[in-house]
Parts: sequence; structure tokens; C-alpha cells
Amino acid sequence: METIVILVCYNGKWVSSKKMCKYEGGDSKGLIVPRTIKFAELLDRVHQIGNTNSREDKICLKFSVLVASNEWKHIKIEDDDDVSFFMKYNSEIVVGWVIL
Repeated sequence: METIVILVCYNGKWVSSKKMCKYEGGDSKGLIVPRTIKFAELLDRVHQIGNTNSREDKICLKFSVLVASNEWKHIKIEDDDDVSFFMKYNSEIVVGWVIL
């Protein structure tokens, strides 16, 4: 089974500065998942890392895509199609990022 390494960042905050948006503070944890993982499964794993309740706590998953030099877009992961895109985008990259 082919896997991917994801860095999950949580308990921090998004900060905007000079037309740039970055994630500051919080904690990070590595996660290894199969490339075939479904959204619900990924969400459950991330809830475990963040020690949140999937019934009560809503989380937003995002990853960053470099679109130009020093310009990043933050893409939400909201369903299985988004997870598939994330996996395909990161097929040549060793580490993917998921930000809570």
C-alpha cells in the first residue's frame, strides 16, 4: 500500500501580513496515511491528533499550494475529491501539509 506523509498543524492561528497569510504557533504532528484514504477517515485521524470531538468540534482542513514565487493559495479539503486532489498534488512531494 502506497502511503503519504502529512504534517498536521493545529492549535495555532492564521495571520495576515503584507498580503501574505501564514499559520503561526500551535503544535505539529506527523501522520502517515494511505494514498487511498477517504475524507471521513482523514478527518477522524486529524480529530484524534487534535484531541477534538468529531460530533461537537468542527475543523477546517487546508493545504498550501505555491502558485507563484512567494505566493501561496490555501486550498480547503472538504470531501473525497479534495483529498484525491491533495494526494495527486503531493505525488512528487515528500511531505503534505494539513492545517487545522
